[in-house]
Amino acid sequence: AVGPGEACALSGRDPLAGAMLGGCRILERIGQGAVAVVYRAEQVKLQRPVALKLLLPGFATGGPGDVERFLFEARVAAQMEHPNIVQVYDVGEEHGRHFIVMQLVDGGSVKDLLDHEGRLPAARALELALQAARGLEAAHTCEVLHRDIKPSNLLLDRRGGLKIGDFGLARPVLGASD
Repeated sequence: AVGPGEACALSGRDPLAGAMLGGCRILERIGQGAVAVVYRAEQVKLQRPVALKLLLPGFATGGPGDVERFLFEARVAAQMEHPNIVQVYDVGEEHGRHFIVMQLVDGGSVKDLLDHEGRLPAARALELALQAARGLEAAHTCEVLHRDIKPSNLLLDRRGGLKIGDFGLARPVLGASD
């Protein structure tokens, strides 16, 4: 979610707008969490829109554990191919910036939907819950626990499909081999 203090970033004055990172041209900031910021970007060689998640500088220099957790998130999400999970395309480090290139899901989040529409009709709520359950089932099949399911991590595409994002707190299922 983007806070009120980030309005200038959304108005196009973000210092990273137009910059290239990992083969992607950064267009605009679309979200920020506790340890990373997410940008709408274009993967230049493939001419496709993507989401570019950058580890915030304080975490990139905070110690090897911070970077390793960020890379673990990318590896976990990349191993899962499912229509209800955001796809990871690439991960890397360039100019001291750690990043993940992901599928851009451009319809907002379930949190945005609830903030805008309030209580959802039962049929719509059930359909969203089923899509989330299918994504979680796929993650569990890959022996991954998401550990941070909440409306802001359930993303919607423009057709109303749901995709689970942000595997930053994910962990292997207890007893699963690494």
